[in-house]
Order: sequence, then C-alpha cells, then structure tokens
Amino acid sequence: MSWPTVFRVVWLSGGLTAANEPGPDVEIQVGLGGPTLQKLQIASFPSLYAALRDVKLTVVGVSFLTHVDEGRGLRKPEFRVAGKMNGWPAWDAKQKWREIAFTSSKADQMQLFDIASRIASGITYCQMRLHDLVAAYAFQLRGRFARPERPDYESFRDMNSFDVYKAIHALFWEMAVLRDVLAEFVAIYCLSQASITTMASLRKALRKITLKPPIAEEILQGTEESIYGWIFTFSSYRDFFTHAAPMEQAAGIAFAVQDHLELANGRRVPQLYYPLPALIHELNQKRSKGLLYHSFKDLVEASARTHNRDCEPDALNYLSHSFDAFVQLATKLLHYSPIAAEPIILGPEDIVGSVEIT
Repeated sequence: MSWPTVFRVVWLSGGLTAANEPGPDVEIQVGLGGPTLQKLQIASFPSLYAALRDVKLTVVGVSFLTHVDEGRGLRKPEFRVAGKMNGWPAWDAKQKWREIAFTSSKADQMQLFDIASRIASGITYCQMRLHDLVAAYAFQLRGRFARPERPDYESFRDMNSFDVYKAIHALFWEMAVLRDVLAEFVAIYCLSQASITTMASLRKALRKITLKPPIAEEILQGTEESIYGWIFTFSSYRDFFTHAAPMEQAAGIAFAVQDHLELANGRRVPQLYYPLPALIHELNQKRSKGLLYHSFKDLVEASARTHNRDCEPDALNYLSHSFDAFVQLATKLLHYSPIAAEPIILGPEDIVGSVEIT
C-alpha cells in the first residue's frame, strides 16, 4: 500500500497526542514526543482518526509535516482543527469566506469584501489559538508524567499552568471577535442594518422584527439566557474572564487537575483537566454584587474540593466544541452572501513580484 509522505501529529484532549509516521504504526503519547502509552496499527491513511475515536480518544486537531524544514523548526507545519464527526469544517469554511472576499473584491463590492475577509481571518486566528492551547496542554502533561508520583486525581499548579491559562484567555477573546463579526454579517445581509456590530445588539434587533430570516431562530436560541443557550454561555465565560476575574481566580484559587481517562480496552491513561466554573451565569451575578468569599478560610475550602466534569467542563473540550459551533454558523451564513464563493484563480496581473515554489 502506498502511504503519503506525511508525518501526522494528532492533538487529543487532555494533553495526549498520537504520532503517525508514513505507514500503519500509530503511537499514543503523553504530550508531544513523550512516553508511548499504547500502539495502534491502521489499515489506511484516512482511517487514523476513526481508529483513535474507537479507543475513546477525542481528536481536537492535526498537524501535518510534509517537509524536512518543518521537522527542523524552520517553518510551521499546517494545522487543522478536526470536525466533531469527520473532515475539516473550519478549514473549509475559512477557504469559502476567502473565496467570497476575493470574488467580491473583483466585483468592487467592498463592504462584502471587508466582512468576508474578517470572517476568514477570525476562523484562521481561532484555529491558531486552539493549536496554542492543545500544545500548552501537551507540554504540561508531559512534564507532570515525568514525576515519579502519579495519583489517580491530583490538583496542582506549576510553572506551565500560566501558558495554559494564557492560551485559554486568548482563545476566548479570539472567538468573541469571530462571534461579533458573524453577527455583523447577519445584520447587514439579513436585516439591512449596518449599525449592528455585536451579537448582543443583533439579538435585540432580531427580537423586534416580525419577519425574521431563517437563521434568526437559531441565533435567538443560542443567545437565550433562560435556556442557557450556547452563545449566551460562551459570552458569559468570556465576559467574566475579561471584566471580573481571570480564569484562575474566577471561583477561588484555581488548580489544574491531572486525572485519568479510561480507554476502550480498560487501560487508564493520564490527562489534564482545567475545570471551567459551573453555572457561570450565576457566578457573574454574584461577582457583580461583591466578593464571592468573605474569609480566606472559605476561599481555601472552596478551592480544595474535587471537580466534576459533568457540570464543570474542561476548558479545552469546551472551547473546541464552541469553535465548532461558530464554524457551523459561519458555514450556514455562506448561503446568505449576495456573491457566491468561487475558486480563487490568480493570473499574471494578480501577482506582484516573484513567486518561489518550495
């Protein structure tokens, strides 16, 4: 069987990775290049992701190394966020919005060119920030695994925690930018209102109009507070971490958690867990009225409790799912563009200077 000459690094939830050199061998590792926990063999190049999901691992994204310069660190390999089921929806959506931007520039439709370019850039930057986050998880997990003690559950802080928190905050910020530029597109091309530039103001406008575009109900449900819509919840986290307290101080003294994931064969492997606060909507309300804790003892007791993934989602899992939801929204909005996406074709008149093929 002929295998493409591609080295793949699959970034998994919890800081785990899977390495696949050209061929059927796959190594599940503790962080990038860390100790191997389990080996797999795949039947074909495309079957890698299904094989990892079959053993109960969650694929977040993949880095593709196709040139020796990427392995030597001279240029970055291509990174793609994986779809929740299959494919690369973020990569596809980014490309479609780039095509709309290119086509609208040819037609001198500068408003559409501007907003389509910003949507494509927003998706691109979110992908880059998500790569930063999975890499920070992987780096920290590899460092923790090097210690001789490996308890089933351990709360801790080390010098690598700050890189993870930084990456979490950065991705929340970047996704909020994407959220608002998508809202701006809906306002202009579905409501003919050019003054709306945020999701909050779009919601107010949608509630006032009688004849709503088909996309309106999805946005209204997503931003609905009474049912904790997904956009409302995302915005609550982002606003709290921006205006009230950073994540590590949101509900007290925060600690990273190292627990374990049980694979399909029953083997337990280490993983990282950065719990987001439960009921962030209520936490926002409490914080707006004053301090959460009125004694240091209460703060320490609250910080020492065991966290629950069912109500306190892991930051990496939550953000990757939220990004996937924003990508789905961006993909649906392609149908509302007055100019359809067309393949980008560059002629001699479009190229300034020389082009080097590597």
